Amino acid sequence: MHEFVIPETPWDLIAAQRNVMRKLWNRDFSLQTPALSLDFPWSFELKGKTYSGFGCFSETRRRVEDAEFDLECQIEVVRHQVECLNCSAEVGIPLQNVPALDLIHYGTGPLATAFGSQMILREGHVTGFEPAVHTPQEALSREYGRLITYHCCMRYDTHFQSIIKTDGFIGLDAGMDHNDLDKIEAALVQAKGIWMRPLGPKDMDVIKRLRGKVGMMFSVSGSDRADAICQARHFLSNLPR
Repeated sequence: MHEFVIPETPWDLIAAQRNVMRKLWNRDFSLQTPALSLDFPWSFELKGKTYSGFGCFSETRRRVEDAEFDLECQIEVVRHQVECLNCSAEVGIPLQNVPALDLIHYGTGPLATAFGSQMILREGHVTGFEPAVHTPQEALSREYGRLITYHCCMRYDTHFQSIIKTDGFIGLDAGMDHNDLDKIEAALVQAKGIWMRPLGPKDMDVIKRLRGKVGMMFSVSGSDRADAICQARHFLSNLPR
């Protein structure tokens, strides 16, 4: 049986980051302790091949059909997220990097198919599912948690007013490249929701505009670990409090 090398989990840092997110879920939108994550380039060796960052996720079919390969890939992602999370002390706040398995293949997949969804395998893409839930009313009938966030891949701004009426709605991650900022703001202000799409140093005008009105999450990146920490510190020093 293959032996997997599991990274050590920094439970103290995870507890600290949960406190930050708990305030956000409770609609405390102050930026005194912002929900910030960081990232930097990384790579790993697996079965004779070098993968850069999330490059292994492009091998969709192999990850679905080879459980061992999939788990190895996910463990490497967890290892990287732990390394990012361990930068918290140097940045000065609890970071929001989450060292968790991505269960889209073996967790979310079976759950979705149990409700009638069809798993769609496309090489080079994340596994997709033809949804069994098409309306807020259907979503309500299948609700199994207290908080609901909506993932908005492309344009969803024509549906925001229906989305925010979902019982348990807490946020969405619509991007400005496909959705109108005025509509994003109006929906989230009305629902007292959280904008789950991370904002960064280039979005400072938007951050100032929305400060205190909606919940926000942030992300910075650097050329390496040291640079990412430097970028995070610089971002925090310029963040309006």
